Amino acid sequence: MKKQINRKGSALLTVLGIVAVVSLALVSLCFTAQQQFHSALMSRDMLKARMIAESGLNKAYHRIKEDFELAKNISLSEKLSDGSFKVSAKSFDGVVSRAQLTSVGRCGSGRAVVAADLENIQLIVGDDGSGSGDSYTVENDITVGGTLDITGNFHADVDSIHANGIIEINKKSNVSDTLIISSAGSIIWGNGKGGVPAGVTLMPNQPRQEINPAELQAAINVLINHAIENDAVYSSSSDLPANPPGGVALYNGTSDLKLHGNYNGSIVVLGGSITINAQATIESPDGYPALVSISPNQIRINGGAAIYGAVIAPNASMRFNGNAEIHGPLLVGQDVLGNGTADLYAGSNGQGFNLPYEESVKDNVVITAWH
Repeated sequence: MKKQINRKGSALLTVLGIVAVVSLALVSLCFTAQQQFHSALMSRDMLKARMIAESGLNKAYHRIKEDFELAKNISLSEKLSDGSFKVSAKSFDGVVSRAQLTSVGRCGSGRAVVAADLENIQLIVGDDGSGSGDSYTVENDITVGGTLDITGNFHADVDSIHANGIIEINKKSNVSDTLIISSAGSIIWGNGKGGVPAGVTLMPNQPRQEINPAELQAAINVLINHAIENDAVYSSSSDLPANPPGGVALYNGTSDLKLHGNYNGSIVVLGGSITINAQATIESPDGYPALVSISPNQIRINGGAAIYGAVIAPNASMRFNGNAEIHGPLLVGQDVLGNGTADLYAGSNGQGFNLPYEESVKDNVVITAWH
């Protein structure tokens, strides 16, 4: 009997031991599963936080990639999916073309930080400054803001002439037989005694034409900026080179400009009167205007002088005499007086002139490193 009781006690202890071991195993498995679950959640949150941080960094980069100035003060924060990001920037001391973006992403218990180094490598927009860019078109071969008075044996191989004032032309003038002459006032040919050549059309009392529109000023500014960029700015007549760098010379002197000899370039004058002496020539490259003046003072072209290219003077008056020649469109804001045997031709560019390319730069922000 006693031996039977001992056997029952051993069996109970064995069962209790097995139950304890199984319970311990179950507890261990539950703990491990719970740890793995929390670890998986944290890994997921960390991965999502990094993806959110990278998304914020990319969004900030696309905002500043064509305007590097924005990188100096950018502060971008947004909610994204079930998380959020915050982007800030810092510049490198003494290096104006570099910066660093830092994005902090958060999702649940996850937090991730990513950073990118940026560099602004500017791109040149347009040509290298040589050759012709845009062009400007004038309405007529000859456009005058005031009166046009031709007293000599004038020759005009042009198709259209317009003046906002009275036009008076000597009947001995030799003009093309397809010429159209219009005026906001009256037109007098040969002292009013008739003799208008066959094919020439006179159109008095027409609407006034704008002499100095904003588009013309913009075109002149392109020439001025081109000369400045090429360091072709001069303050005296003697300094003006025969071949200015870039093909355009800017005269900003206070004294009157007097031209002698031969010039292979466009000349832009800011102030003073202009005298082109006998036998002097101006020949512009690439179809640029030969002479541009924004001064209100007179331009005098003496006998024997020759200009190949447009003459644009929207504020000035002009006088030409002798056998001076202009091969290109003529636009003068005030009165024009011509005598002698001066000759005017439409020129190879017709009613207009070419402009240099405006060289400009564009921000090009690139990522050089990820962290």
